Amino acid sequence: HSHSDSDSDGNNNWNWHHVDNDIDLHVTIRGHVEFTDDYADIKSITAGGSIRIVDSKGGTTRKFEASNDAAGLKRAYWVNGQSAPLNDDARAWLAKILDETVRKSGYDAPARVQRILRERGPQGVLAEISQLSGDYVKRIYFDALLDQGNLDATTARLALQQAGREMHSDYEKTQLLIKLSERYLTSDEMRTIYLEGVN
Repeated sequence: HSHSDSDSDGNNNWNWHHVDNDIDLHVTIRGHVEFTDDYADIKSITAGGSIRIVDSKGGTTRKFEASNDAAGLKRAYWVNGQSAPLNDDARAWLAKILDETVRKSGYDAPARVQRILRERGPQGVLAEISQLSGDYVKRIYFDALLDQGNLDATTARLALQQAGREMHSDYEKTQLLIKLSERYLTSDEMRTIYLEGVN
């Protein structure tokens, strides 16, 4: 049984819960968290904000918290309720969880797309989208790419073809086409690509 849900509320609280066989992972973010480029660690947290991870797997429960209060960025880590040092093993675990969470939930997608565009261009973003799981998350990334990428006709066509191949939900495909129509129907060439996409 796999269940993932992510939701945000008006107070800028963000929840991610993933249950699968003997895995139960819960990530809660208050405020806004910025990660390092490789998603291995936390770079910054808005004042008063925090990130909390609880990962139960194979009889072991690991918990990690990072918060930003008056004293700056604080990190704490527990294994089975006992305080533990953030050693190499803990850091490897944290990096894996953060990467997985960001890739599966779409947290911070626009910022991540911006970074990939800077480093590797639109093709880099399309390659990243192939690594993502779930139509909803893929569509958030495609949206961000359309918003930020100033795509030429060739790349826009590639993006739509990839969306057609990799996404199964008609609803998410429709959302993507709506986004494309808002941003890109400026030339006959783009209109042709849009109609191909609609088909």
